Parts: sequence; C-alpha cells; structure tokens
Amino acid sequence: MYSTLSRRNFLGALAALSAGHFLPTSAHSGESVDWFRISLAQWSFKNAFYSGEMKNEALPEFTKVQLGLEGIDYLSDFWLDSYRDLRVMSAMKQRAADWGIENLMIMLHKVGDVAHGDPKERQRILDDHRYWIEAAHAMGCSMIRVNARSAGTRQQQLELISESIRSLCEFSSPMGVDIIIENLWGTPYSHNAQFIMEVVNKVDHPRCGTLPDFNNFRYDDPYQSVALIVPSARSLSAKSLDFTPTGLEKYIDYHRMLKIAYDGGYRGFIGIEWEGCKKPPLEGVLLTRALLMTAGATVGGTG
Repeated sequence: MYSTLSRRNFLGALAALSAGHFLPTSAHSGESVDWFRISLAQWSFKNAFYSGEMKNEALPEFTKVQLGLEGIDYLSDFWLDSYRDLRVMSAMKQRAADWGIENLMIMLHKVGDVAHGDPKERQRILDDHRYWIEAAHAMGCSMIRVNARSAGTRQQQLELISESIRSLCEFSSPMGVDIIIENLWGTPYSHNAQFIMEVVNKVDHPRCGTLPDFNNFRYDDPYQSVALIVPSARSLSAKSLDFTPTGLEKYIDYHRMLKIAYDGGYRGFIGIEWEGCKKPPLEGVLLTRALLMTAGATVGGTG
C-alpha cells in the first residue's frame, strides 16, 4: 500500500508547492500540453519500494489519483519475483487499464549487460532478457530499456552491443516491443550520444530506438547530446536532481531541453525520474511535473 505517502505527505507537498506558485490550484487541472504526455518512472520512489512501503499493485492508482500522470515506466528491481509469471504481468496490465494508465516500459536494471565480454555469460543474459521482453508484452508495455555497456575497444564494444541488441529486436518484433537504449554511466561510451547513435544505426532495426535522459550525459553537453539522439527517441526521461526556489531544475534548462525535443520531432511520453536527495520524492515528482507543464506549453502550446 502507499497510505503513508498518499495521505500524510501528498496534501502537505501540494500545499507547499501551490503556495510557492509552482502548481495550479488543482494538481490535476484539466489543462494539458498537446505534444507530450507524462509518465512516472518507478525509480522515483525506489526507496519506498525497496522498503516495502509501496507495492507494485498500488502504483497505477497512486500514479493516476495522486500525481495526475498517465503512464508508468516500471523498474525491473521490483519484478524479479514475478517477471517469468505472465499471469502476474497480465494482471498488472488490467490493473493499469482500470485506472486509465498506460504501461510504457520496463527499465532493466542490474540484470546484466547484453554485450557482456564473456560469450557464455552474454548468452545467459540475452536469454534472460527475452523473458523480460515477454513480461513487458504481457504487461502491455511497448518497450524495454537496456544499456550500451560492454568491454574491449570502442569498435569491439560497438560490434558486440549492436549484435546483441539486434538479436533482441528480432525476438521482440513479433510482440511489438521496442528495445531502447538509454544514456547510462558505466563505460566511457555508454552515456555518449554519438556512440549510442552509432549502435542504433548499426543495429538498423525498426524496433531499436533511444531513451534520452536529460541529466545523465556525464561530462558531455546535454543539449547537443539530446539533439543528436532525440530523432530516434521512443520516450524521454526527465531526470531531476534539485530545484531552485522559483521551481526550476538546478542543472538542466527544461525550457531549452523541451524545445530541442519538440524541434527534433518528438511527440510522446516524457517520464519523470526523480533522483534528488534534498527533497522528498513526492515533492520532487510534483515539481518536475509542474515544470514540464510550464516549459512544454511555451514550446508547443496547450490543449
């Protein structure tokens, strides 16, 4: 259940944000941005899920009723006991539908690198990823998130990653599940937009795309990096770390970033991924939602 979060913290967070003029009077105002919808990354409340305070089955209701969002990006960490039970995953599809929530993706985390340097281990990981693809399909998700990590020279990594992701795309294609690459830390190349695009181009499969994470390019310019990979994006990750007193994200200019996404032709979901430590997750998610709505309206207008 999520009673501790929803009853005790939600109204306090909402009141504080409204007093600071970061939100409309109602957090669930009918106003919407006409070129994107907003989803919640389960990672945003990771500590509550790890501790057991929040449960998977309650997430669609929480996302819809308390946050006013329309989709969910699930994290594999919290499905390790059930991802091979397609009955459980199918039940979650129905639960989300009951609340008007779209299940978007499963973000694979700590389940192995698809281009592991050891051939036997790589095959084991790829076989396991195929179970995750089937789980995503049963849940009604259209994507799984993978990384571009491997070992060896740059060219060796490019070859291995491309080969592995293409094999996953060939498996997932009949199910309509995309294999999307997020810029993630781990190697000198796994967060690099140019390298990720080389992988996508080498895979050359309609089921292969990208998941640009605004705040995860390490030392590379985030705006140039997003501009490079957003044409292949199937979703966007609005990672927030902290906010100014006026409701702006401290490290990323969301107005500039959303304009880049819009000009790059992106139309779809943007997932809120709160990873800050100076504010409670509920407040961080609501601040990010408010900023996305404000910045998005200046770029493409409202509906």
